[in-house]
Amino acid sequence: MFGYRNARNIRMQKINKYMNTLTQVKNNFEGNNYIVVGSPKGIGFSIAKYLTANGAKVTLVGKQIHSRPNIFTAADEINEIVKKSSCMPVLCDINMPNQIQHVINETLDVHGSINGLVLMSEIAFLKNSKQLYPTELKHMNTNINGTYLFGQHFLQHMEDNNSHGHLIIVAPPLNNFFDDEDQWTNHFYYTMTKMNMSLMSKYWDKEFTNVSVNTLWPKITIPLPKYQEKGDYKLPEDMAKAACKIFKTDPSKCHGNHYIDYDLNNLIR
Repeated sequence: MFGYRNARNIRMQKINKYMNTLTQVKNNFEGNNYIVVGSPKGIGFSIAKYLTANGAKVTLVGKQIHSRPNIFTAADEINEIVKKSSCMPVLCDINMPNQIQHVINETLDVHGSINGLVLMSEIAFLKNSKQLYPTELKHMNTNINGTYLFGQHFLQHMEDNNSHGHLIIVAPPLNNFFDDEDQWTNHFYYTMTKMNMSLMSKYWDKEFTNVSVNTLWPKITIPLPKYQEKGDYKLPEDMAKAACKIFKTDPSKCHGNHYIDYDLNNLIR
């Protein structure tokens, strides 16, 4: 227990360090509601933190409750930061369509509407294909199927209700798989997951014209869980700021793209 409290204190110190930068995004998301899947820590946590700091309400989605941080501790920390109940944690196994629908229904019941969704694969598994790794194969199937099921439910809901919004999938540009082969060829299971997620974005962008579907990927990929700072670049804070820029755009004018966070934050004003 002491170890967890100490870790939480360190985590809160780091969060408070960036409190001054949260409002510098200068986005007003008052009245907007988002779902973030894979959000107890890292990139997902930072995206939820930035959105709520700028007025949005967020549903945090995750499966694990026995490890810390989890979606409940993450929601508590964010609500403590923004001084109001802006985050709602909802447990969900993304392989289960009925649980996904429950997340959507709960978000609508509590927040009233849904303006966007962030989809991440929650598990990084960096193994090659020389051996069959049953656990990694299970994770790959979970991430691919779960991304599809959650994305499909969200997009179908938006189409059925004639709603406009954004879907951000945390996945690399397709050309990244070929331009940087060394990064991907040694990580068969993870590569298959991310390539599928990138391809889903392309298909969905053509099929569901009322929703802006884009991918977002960090300039620097840092091994989990060491979210280090490199110069002025901070992962996952820079990913969060880039996601906010996408969410503020007109969905009809921002779709079908593979974004890098650095480009959005520094090259596009």
